[in-house]
Amino acid sequence: MAADGGHWFSILATIIVPLATVIILFTAACSGTITHTVGDSIWSIPQTEGFYNKWASSRLFRPGDVLYFEFDRDLYHVMRVQNWEYQMCETNIVIPWEIYRDGKAWVTLPEEGYYTYICNVLDYCSLGLRFELKVNKSNSP
Repeated sequence: MAADGGHWFSILATIIVPLATVIILFTAACSGTITHTVGDSIWSIPQTEGFYNKWASSRLFRPGDVLYFEFDRDLYHVMRVQNWEYQMCETNIVIPWEIYRDGKAWVTLPEEGYYTYICNVLDYCSLGLRFELKVNKSNSP
């Protein structure tokens, strides 16, 4: 009997898992929201200057899209800051717009406008761990 139950379970798993994946992808495509993995990798000090800004400028961001940050919580953080704080790499911010410290962060871009992010650990911002992006209206090309 146990073998039969395992057999049916494996058959159901091979049908349900791919079907669920298709439904999730279809729902995301229909809603128009996209999850962008920041830097297409982990959030860490880049090897080239301007790496994250180049990454951001190669993408189109729309309201509702999600930025996904993955990082070592003991080494890095992500903080959304004002433009002047971004320009100065100001890391001693008492009340940031948002701060993420857990090692994985999903950040929804709520509306059109400019967004700036830095790492506020040590001097990582000045080492290139920062970027800015523009969210366009959902109906603009």
